[in-house]
Amino acid sequence: MSSNHLLLAGGGHAHALVLLKWAMHPKRKPKGLITLVSRDSTNIYSGMFPGVISGKYQFNETFINLRQLADSAGVTFVKGEITNLDLKNNHVSLLDRSSINYTHLSLNIGSGTCIDYRLEDLLKGVNYVSIKPFNKCFSWIKSQESDPNQFSKPFYIIGSGLAAIEIALALRKRWPSRIIFLKAHPNKLKNFYKQALVQSRIKLTFSNDLISGPALLCTGIQIPKWLIKAGFCVTKKGRILTDKTFQAKGFKNVFAVGDCAVIEGNYKPPSGVWPVRSANPLALNLERNLEGLRARDYKYQRFSLELVGIPTLDNSPKAWLLWGPFSIGPNSLFWHFKNNIDQAFMEKFRNLKSMKVDISKSEFQCRGCAAKISSLTLKNALEKANFFELAHYPEDAALIDGNESNEMLIQSIDGFPALISDPWLNGRLTALHACSDIWARGCCVISAQALVILPRIRPSLQEELLINCLNGMKSVFEQQSAKLIGGHTYESRNEFSESPSLGIDISIVVNGKPNDKKNIWSKSGLQEGDDLLISRPLGTGVIFAGNMRGITLANDLDNVLDQISKSQHILLHNLNKQSLGSKSSRIVHASTDITGFGLLGHLGEMINSTNAFRAKHFLKPLRVNIDVRGLPFYPGAKSLFLQGCESSLAKANRRFLSLLLPQNGKSPLVNLIFSDREKTFKEDLLVKELLIDPQTCGPLLIGCSPNDTSVLIDQGPWMKIGSITTSSSI
Repeated sequence: MSSNHLLLAGGGHAHALVLLKWAMHPKRKPKGLITLVSRDSTNIYSGMFPGVISGKYQFNETFINLRQLADSAGVTFVKGEITNLDLKNNHVSLLDRSSINYTHLSLNIGSGTCIDYRLEDLLKGVNYVSIKPFNKCFSWIKSQESDPNQFSKPFYIIGSGLAAIEIALALRKRWPSRIIFLKAHPNKLKNFYKQALVQSRIKLTFSNDLISGPALLCTGIQIPKWLIKAGFCVTKKGRILTDKTFQAKGFKNVFAVGDCAVIEGNYKPPSGVWPVRSANPLALNLERNLEGLRARDYKYQRFSLELVGIPTLDNSPKAWLLWGPFSIGPNSLFWHFKNNIDQAFMEKFRNLKSMKVDISKSEFQCRGCAAKISSLTLKNALEKANFFELAHYPEDAALIDGNESNEMLIQSIDGFPALISDPWLNGRLTALHACSDIWARGCCVISAQALVILPRIRPSLQEELLINCLNGMKSVFEQQSAKLIGGHTYESRNEFSESPSLGIDISIVVNGKPNDKKNIWSKSGLQEGDDLLISRPLGTGVIFAGNMRGITLANDLDNVLDQISKSQHILLHNLNKQSLGSKSSRIVHASTDITGFGLLGHLGEMINSTNAFRAKHFLKPLRVNIDVRGLPFYPGAKSLFLQGCESSLAKANRRFLSLLLPQNGKSPLVNLIFSDREKTFKEDLLVKELLIDPQTCGPLLIGCSPNDTSVLIDQGPWMKIGSITTSSSI
């Protein structure tokens, strides 16, 4: 494999089309490591955004799922915000995480909205938003509709370009009766635009009068400051000057397209047309450049075809056809032409789903914690190897006898094959997952060692992957004042066909110590009358399984990754602090973390080990009542279950459903409580799927006295899901 590392900075239209080409034609993709860095996991197709505002399209119809696109192309995806570009040392810095090194760079980062000092004066005290980013803009537009006081005020669009005109006309369709102003430069609006705006009852204003209502800014582009400071040859507006090959002037290993760049001598204004047209020649030149060949000149056209839509209140939309200085229309034929072009563009990316294997006909092997072997296989192996205690009274973190300083220590090990392609985030998630075994014992993490297995690629790329993995792990331990003190690295002997970063396996040994030697939590301490509290929602297994199949919504996956990448060590501090003011000497009676065996499997370990302890003391066995209404789950999880999606470990976890059945004339160890309205066959199946879903970086589950429940819930993030009672005959 090549030692090249191509970094695609930004998920603009050109990069999206380059990735699509490589996904459809894998042999064209350059050898080596390729990473896409984007602030968002989706990119909104700009050509359809006015249609979203007018109500022609649903917002999610305009999304390009960059993470899914990168996965399909075998490219590493990193969701991060670039803060600095070091052209001398070939690396980019990212917000709140380690930097990324590269050998080749391609920039397609788009732009923000320009706000100069004169506009700042006009906007003082005004509620306003910029058109970019589109998702923030659209949320703000919808917020206008929920506030009657705001909606009664005039609304201003500020700008003189095509974007301002299209947005103004789209808002008239959305808000038929609201007063709408377009504040523009008088010499930049052609007469036929003015006529169409006036006919749509949009008031034009060209003065510098103060703005008396909320405003939406379409005032040109603004290049990020970090890009301007990088050291490129730039235009007066900060756009990177490139050769006809898209290579930045003076940098043969750096390419730039889209709003952030312009070909020297061809100073085209920013437009969504040019990045789309540049995608194929950019892909070709990236391929050639990475192979050591000379890049080819792009033969650009003098003019481009543009279509400007006019949505109308009578549902007879029209459009102008523009070709340089020439314009035709508006008429309905051009509108249908524009709609067909937009739909065809998006259909290219929607077809990515058809490239995924049918979930009903294929056995996917899930990653993360769902890659663990089944509980039955583990239990049988432990028994046959004469580890009876481990098989029947499991604690995921084991106590170690006192060391030379007579400290009590606790140790655990955990790990899994790469869950996602981002090596830094994967290192962080693996470390968090391993730490949760220590937290579930009520202990703090003090040190760790890691075993990292890297794919068989060039040493320079192995080094880059390892640096990011280690920095991801370090970010977890530093938060807890703990240290990564050592470990081992190996090279895999397995072939891989995906992104090299998905060929990483990490296992971590974590050491901890209790805050109080007499108060080490275990699974076996449940008490009659206890409440069961959980620290975060369920559903990561099916969310990640759906992502492998290309059916998880981007926002749902982003939400899960955002939640599970947060450390739960702070919960221990809060619980210990709360115990000082509690009537009981011990708030947490029993605890576990919910991981590969799902809520039901790990809850079964708690209740079985508790009842084994109670049997030795001639106490009645306990059972669990789960209030289905209190079960938290991540958005999108139930929808995926309804589509027939499940983790590859779910089949083995179904053995835990026996806990819901009566045994030996006794009531079930776990009883599900539905309301009469919720108790349906479909809901019953959904809840059971949720209960056995394997969790990566899952929640902590504790049993505590009802006296402490309300305080913990008020402080958050704890949620009550059930209670403990004595078992009874049926």
